[in-house]
Amino acid sequence: MTLTLQFVSIKVITLLCCAILITPSYAKQNITVLVPNFPPYTQQINGKLSGIGIEQANKVFAHAGLAVTYRFLPNYAKVIHEIKHNRGDAFLLASQNDERDQLAELSYPLVTNKWCWYLPKNTTLSPEQPSFKSTATISSHFNTNTHKWLSKNNYIVEAVTDITRLPELLLRKRIDAVFLAELVFEKAIKEKGLALSQFKKIVAVEKPFGIYISKKYLESSPETLKNINKSILTIKAQQKPTQAN
Repeated sequence: MTLTLQFVSIKVITLLCCAILITPSYAKQNITVLVPNFPPYTQQINGKLSGIGIEQANKVFAHAGLAVTYRFLPNYAKVIHEIKHNRGDAFLLASQNDERDQLAELSYPLVTNKWCWYLPKNTTLSPEQPSFKSTATISSHFNTNTHKWLSKNNYIVEAVTDITRLPELLLRKRIDAVFLAELVFEKAIKEKGLALSQFKKIVAVEKPFGIYISKKYLESSPETLKNINKSILTIKAQQKPTQAN
């Protein structure tokens, strides 16, 4: 009887040891994500991150099994600087450009972002006029893709770091037009207690917004982008697409 019990005990212990050895680890993979101040997509209120982009990204990262640490930064210029110096693994939200492509790889879209022209309601100016590019002063958010696009296409540009200044600058005729992401400018209008009806709005183009994962990070974790893309597709299949409109 004693020998039988000893044999059973040894067998149970052996099986438990084997189970421990073959049980996979489900520890989440860490990733540091840089976030610019770009309300209402990404913003910080009372020390807490929020916004459309954060809400969508949290769902994606959780589904992909990633443990996220966010770092909030003042603008896209600072984000790119930190990525260049390997002080971040990813950044969001972002649309594609060549500079970013050199440093990181872009995910599938999380949201759709509309680039729009805004002008004072009663102005006779129009972006379609041949003289507009060479005579009108345009403003945008510093170092965003709208700013880079204006500069690349030889517009007269006066970019700002404080988005909330733009509606009043436009109404006071300090600038002739604003070229910016739709929700970003319209949030600034509301914050200033102004009405959208005071402005003329022209939708220029729709751009996908996604998550850029640094190439340095992907060297050691090559499956991360694939997992994020799979998670984006799964989550989008479960809900209506989130649009920046």
